[in-house]
Amino acid sequence: MTSIKQNHGEGLVLSEQEVEQYLHKGITYFGNRVCPFAHRAWWTANETGFADRMTYVHIELMDNKPAWYQAKVNPSGTVPMLVVDGVPIFESLIVANYMNNAAGGSLWPTDPLKKSHVEAIIAKFDSKCTGALYQVVRNRDPSKDAELKASLKSAYEDLEALYTQFKADPAKPYLMGDDLSMAEIAMMPFLDRMVPTLEHYRSFNLFREAQIPNLQRAYEVASARPAFVKTRFPDAVKLMNVYANGVRAAPLPPTLIQRAAQRAPMLIAGGLVGAAAAFALLRAR
Repeated sequence: MTSIKQNHGEGLVLSEQEVEQYLHKGITYFGNRVCPFAHRAWWTANETGFADRMTYVHIELMDNKPAWYQAKVNPSGTVPMLVVDGVPIFESLIVANYMNNAAGGSLWPTDPLKKSHVEAIIAKFDSKCTGALYQVVRNRDPSKDAELKASLKSAYEDLEALYTQFKADPAKPYLMGDDLSMAEIAMMPFLDRMVPTLEHYRSFNLFREAQIPNLQRAYEVASARPAFVKTRFPDAVKLMNVYANGVRAAPLPPTLIQRAAQRAPMLIAGGLVGAAAAFALLRAR
């Protein structure tokens, strides 16, 4: 497959042979915009300017994941992942922290007490709230529906209480006042996908059902940031059908990458090998 640069942030699609040149020198990011964990890192990269330093390689998920990714790059097969001069960095928040630190970002407060507040929010969210979201989305047993929704509501109201307690300024939108922190980076990609998904598939609006005004305000302000808008996935509800109903979503309109992949045999047969030729052909359609 010929490498094609995606025009809306999904990176390069590479063959097993092509990826070799990105594994030993320079900075290579492996991600997918669908995944909320990967969104943490991709958003951070764009907030801090780290995105300008790296090459983004797009990794399809589930049945479409390339076999070479798990065999050669990441044994767990997950995204995001960063490779820096041949050294791998795994796990979403570890990748995001590296990006922030390397770019001289300000997503962590310098005050040790405030830093502990950010850490506490992240720990609470990852241990209590993430799983509760997926449990409601995945549940197909009506007899468990009310219990799981009540647990989700309780988890987020507990998180709201902690977020409110630790807020640097009650009048400001974020945990650290006007300053975005890693606490919001950790949470907002999940809310961005799950709030509309829960309402669509489970008739449950988290912002209406749970008393979480500070988290809702933080989400509304954070999700309007240019770096968030640039990196969000616009049609997550459709793709979440696989969790809600166990059914693959109907195919989305083909992206530039997908069209290039579909037409690769034609391009090769016609002797048009190379990214420039493929891109020119697609633009001419």
